[in-house]
Formats: sequence, C-alpha cells, structure tokens
Amino acid sequence: VKAQLNKENKLDRILPTKVVRRRKPAEQPGEEPSKKSRICIRGDLDPDILDLERFSPTITTVNFNVLLQLAANRKMWASIGDLRNAFCQSQPLERKNGPIYFQQPKGGIPGLEEGQIIQILAGCYGLVDAPLHWRRSLLADLAKLGYQQSKLDPCIWKIHDPITGELEGAVAIEVDDLFTVGHARHHALMNKLQQIYTFGKYVELKEVEQGAAFNGRRIKQLQDGSFKIDMQKFVEERLFPIELEKG
Repeated sequence: VKAQLNKENKLDRILPTKVVRRRKPAEQPGEEPSKKSRICIRGDLDPDILDLERFSPTITTVNFNVLLQLAANRKMWASIGDLRNAFCQSQPLERKNGPIYFQQPKGGIPGLEEGQIIQILAGCYGLVDAPLHWRRSLLADLAKLGYQQSKLDPCIWKIHDPITGELEGAVAIEVDDLFTVGHARHHALMNKLQQIYTFGKYVELKEVEQGAAFNGRRIKQLQDGSFKIDMQKFVEERLFPIELEKG
C-alpha cells in the first residue's frame, strides 16, 4: 500500500496519530474521575479537508427546554444514553479520492508490526467529518424505526401514532449522547436502537434517584413526570472565581 501511494504521490493519505489520555469527570458531584485513553487521528492534516462537509448541529437550550416541558405535560418518561466509541460505530467511510490510513501512535499497537498502517473504514476521533458522518449513520437508523426530524430543531427526532397523529416519543441528539422521552411504543423502539448500537450508558430517569448527566446538566425526573435540573457538579468542581485588580 505504501509503495502504491508513493507511486501516486499520495503518501499524505497516511495520517499521524496520538494517544490522548485524560481524566474523564464522573457523572455525580463528588465522584472521582476515571482514566481514559483514546487514539486520535490528526484530522487537521487530512488531504481531503477542504472538500469535506463538516457541519453537525447540536441542540439549543431553548428547544431542549421546550422538549422537557412537553414531556412533563404529557407525562412521558425520560431516558438518557451515551454511545460507546460512537464514531467507530458509524456506517462505512467512503472518500472520493480513495481510502485513507493512519500510522500507529508512538509505542505502536499490540499485535501489529512496526511501521504497519491501518485503513480507516469508519468514522474516527480526530477526523473533521467524523461527527457529521456519525450523525448521518444514527439518523438513518432512527428514520428506519419511524422517527422524523422536527421542524423546530434538526437535533430532535419524533414519532407519532400512525392513526391519531399524537406524539408518542422524541429523541434529542447531542453528538453521541441521547435524551429521549415518550410512552411505551417509543421505549420499545429505543430497545431496538440498543440492539443496533453499543451504548456505554442507558438509564431510565425515573429509576435513577440521583439523576443522570446530559449536555452539561444533571437531570432528575420525579414520579409525577416533572423534571429537576441542576449544574451542581460544574459549579462545585469546575467553576472558580476570577479576581480583578482595581484600576
């Protein structure tokens, strides 16, 4: 492969990588962060970068609050899920200029020979088009389950009763995090979605007294269907005062 790419003057299609290590904040206030490592590709060196579509929207606060109010009014039960290595679960990645590859990070990858390269077959962290590619993969499967994009927000997908037209459920998408509300049919469809993708977390809020995190908030759902929202963890652990000297 390297010889062929060199012959075609396309060695820039082999991208360098780095292992990024971080302490991932825990979900609840006071909990210790966990150690996390991930291979990230130098997408800034992608030879296709100027030809790639990259826009991938995120839900607005106003529209998310509308969804919460609607769910509370209709007594819909909520759930929160995040997908494990979501970008790698996307549909096959195709580039019009041919395949792209990545080099092993410093120290190599167990089981591979030194200098061996890896072809990128799906979205990977670091590629500039990975969020959009993942979004398209997820939306295609939501559409197959019968969901339609809301006219209010492109990050909200909803499903209606085919006879009465009543809203039965909705999914708010924040990249690889999902917040869903709905009645029995909706939750049955979410069970099917969990068979399509691997989730790192999927909880029913009514069953989790301490609530769960979504989009920087901790959300709790009470037994009457209403919601409580706080940012206690951010305030206590990440917010700090900035002292300004008097002029």
